[in-house]
Amino acid sequence: MDPRDGISDLSRYRELGRLAEHQAGCIAIWQASLVGLEPRRLDERARREGWRRPHRSVYLLPGVPSSARTSLWAGLLAVADISVAGRGRALAGDPLRTARESVGASVAVTGWSAAWEYGFRGRKVAVPQLLGAHRTTTSRDRIRLIRSRRGIEGMWTWRNGLPLATPVRVIWDCAHLGRRDPRAVSGIVDLAVYFDRTRTMSVDELILMAEDPTALGFSLRPPPAVRAAANRLRPGFSHSRTEARARAIAADVCREFGVTLHPRPYPVRSGGRIVAEIDLAVPELRFGAEIDGPHHQSATAAAWDRTRDRQLRQGLDWVVHRYATGRLDAADGADWFRASFRRDLARRLRIDRAA
Repeated sequence: MDPRDGISDLSRYRELGRLAEHQAGCIAIWQASLVGLEPRRLDERARREGWRRPHRSVYLLPGVPSSARTSLWAGLLAVADISVAGRGRALAGDPLRTARESVGASVAVTGWSAAWEYGFRGRKVAVPQLLGAHRTTTSRDRIRLIRSRRGIEGMWTWRNGLPLATPVRVIWDCAHLGRRDPRAVSGIVDLAVYFDRTRTMSVDELILMAEDPTALGFSLRPPPAVRAAANRLRPGFSHSRTEARARAIAADVCREFGVTLHPRPYPVRSGGRIVAEIDLAVPELRFGAEIDGPHHQSATAAAWDRTRDRQLRQGLDWVVHRYATGRLDAADGADWFRASFRRDLARRLRIDRAA
């Protein structure tokens, strides 16, 4: 620390350090004012100590490695359109909260960048895709900015330490970004299926987005890829009635074997967080059944299913069997499912008792 900084500046730099911990090691020039540090002083020290500068108005603190998260935070801080005085008055007495919340109030992560943060691994992008209000601007070529005429209030939420666009907004923006990409529809189908599977957003919301976007706060005309994805998923996607019939049969079979079927979809946790949700589950045996609608037949969805089931089996000792709604809805579907579920449950019981 340069002795010329003095004790008061030491304290202020500590405040900036605490803030940087929540921003992947990034600090914006405008945030310095909120902790009482002149931006000129921050610039001087940054030049003196050779701090990296991912954008003209943003610094990455010394010793912090570059990563996808630092790229997102650097982009958010560079684009954030705030009134320091106005927001400072609104949140007087808590400069760190002011500095952090001022970001989410004006810009959020969206598109495929946000999909990645939600856990979807179908597509990774090179530059941050961000959502801002209509008058938000940026000249940075390492940021892809989408502007919303209706503002972003209600269109984002804090998640994993980042202001992320809501799932419906993420899909809308992915469709907008891919309007000239022939792969866009398939990508949105895969993302919608992922959101539905993780109970983040239902496919019914995608269909509503296509049919009545104003109900979700969007403009009258949805991107063509949204309509195409909704049409692709619409036939037979919802399988709640089939799942309800399967649950009744499975509960009956479980009673025969003296075990209990969980009354609702069961959240599987690891390390305190939910890693999967199983349609029909017998927790005491770590045995589960998935009732798969037609969307699970796509190559991407099938690959996701295999990966998830393998992770559950190898990491958490869960065994999950899958039953297609098409087979369940056939004339002999109830008898077929009863026999199949009984066989699979009996096999799991034998393994459990042998252990």
